[in-house]
Amino acid sequence: MNDDAPSQHVYTHPSRVEHWRHVIEIAAFIIAAAWGLYVFVYQERIKPGAEAPNVDFSVHVQHDALIHNKELVTIQSTWHNKGLTPVQIDGYVLNVYGLRYAAGGKGLAEVPTREQLRPGTNKIVLESRAMTMRQTLLQTFFIPWHAMGGQFDETIDPGDTTASPIVFAVPSGVYEAVSVWYAMCYRRADDGRRAIITPARNPDGSFDIFSVETAETAAFHSGRHCDYWPGLIYAL
Repeated sequence: MNDDAPSQHVYTHPSRVEHWRHVIEIAAFIIAAAWGLYVFVYQERIKPGAEAPNVDFSVHVQHDALIHNKELVTIQSTWHNKGLTPVQIDGYVLNVYGLRYAAGGKGLAEVPTREQLRPGTNKIVLESRAMTMRQTLLQTFFIPWHAMGGQFDETIDPGDTTASPIVFAVPSGVYEAVSVWYAMCYRRADDGRRAIITPARNPDGSFDIFSVETAETAAFHSGRHCDYWPGLIYAL
């Protein structure tokens, strides 16, 4: 055998079927890479970065009999993060009133409304022959967190729940119901803007639930979410 003989190479050309198979494999690889980029970059990074906060806030009132003719009232405030991004609670205002009802009159009579107690508002006239109501302020709270100038810090991760109970005692049989007024503000946890507010008082000594939205906080309205619940009544 002659080692000096020139070597021969055989070149094969892919068939049309093999050519399109390679094209399809490359296209599938590009699609898989694009999908991975969408899932791991957009879904995990970009989309949560633009997601609005979504918090479900609820209040539960419970009362239990105590010795010496007293009743224990528990007001459970619960925050549940329903969104995709961590949220921070700016703070909340909560007022609790004890309600007593008197005998109803025969004719229509003007009934004081809660809005009449707020300074600077127009008087709202309600006439009724139902039993008139007398309310007494039992508890008032203004609880701000760091973002709103307070001393506490509360962050809730997506899917998590946090609760804050308020417990106090009242004389048994004096109040027939309680009325709960509250406001709550929250924002995304990565929103580092600071809004210091000064809580306002109503004439009856309670904190004004609308004071969480002031001139100083107007610039944060697009990022802050405030919810108000005026006068929810729970029977004792």
